[in-house]
Amino acid sequence: MKCCDHSPFYTYSKDKTLIHGMYWLPSGNIKAVICLVHGLGGHIARFADFAHEFCKNKIGVIGVDLRGHGKSQGKRGDVKTLNEFYEDIKSSLKYLEQIVPENTPLYIYGNSMGGPVALKFAMENTDIFHGVILAAPWFTLYKQPEGIKLSVLRMISMIFPCATFSSGIKSGEFRSDPKKQQEAKSDVLAHKYISARLFSFIHDLGLDLVLNKANDFNLPTIIFHGNIDRVTDYKSSLKYKENNTENVEFVLLPNTKHEIHVEPERNNVLNKIVSWIESNEKYNHKNSQKLKEACTE
Repeated sequence: MKCCDHSPFYTYSKDKTLIHGMYWLPSGNIKAVICLVHGLGGHIARFADFAHEFCKNKIGVIGVDLRGHGKSQGKRGDVKTLNEFYEDIKSSLKYLEQIVPENTPLYIYGNSMGGPVALKFAMENTDIFHGVILAAPWFTLYKQPEGIKLSVLRMISMIFPCATFSSGIKSGEFRSDPKKQQEAKSDVLAHKYISARLFSFIHDLGLDLVLNKANDFNLPTIIFHGNIDRVTDYKSSLKYKENNTENVEFVLLPNTKHEIHVEPERNNVLNKIVSWIESNEKYNHKNSQKLKEACTE
């Protein structure tokens, strides 16, 4: 019996950039839908197996390749402003309106770089989301550039803002399983590039969210981070939780690297998310009209 309807789609962002996306919807009743925001160099298809597992639990998933990623248009690893990413996310939500019933509970999931991007988007659109899920969010990097190195990066972002460089992160730092490391290396849609200005945008946003914005955000939020993540720093995720103890749950995962959705703990993470969504039923009264308004702004 078919348990999941899945399909790629194309849509346009506000500035007419062509955006590629995918959705996975369970057959029959839909408990909720997760809008997934991938990380730097990634794309939505890398979450296909994870999305299928959500479908088995009656939870749908939709997401796009942010511009400059995957099959979407745009220079690899670069944006003029973060608002371009936010408009790409809106394009997926506009598409979602066409394929799910009104008032379907909606969550946003941000992975790595997609963490701060998704969180900021949710903060600006609290009326449409029922909660936020963050996986290894880039609040700060494990090897955070400081001093002269950070100053040079900022100077480049002002003089040559669209200049790109390699992140320098090896596949072994993302994934524990050698087979899955090889899959990542063979992924022709993935890249390791980031522009000077995109780095500055995410660097500053991540710090601002932890230090200045956490306490003002009241949507239920759950954060997962691996204790051996050598890409982003789990201590910053913990700090975000400490700055918002009432609404944030933090889960530190043992023996887990950066790409949580392919790590050994992934099934435990998925089960935790499903039960967490089911426990948030009190937020399910939100009106779909708010989604329409957010997507037409």
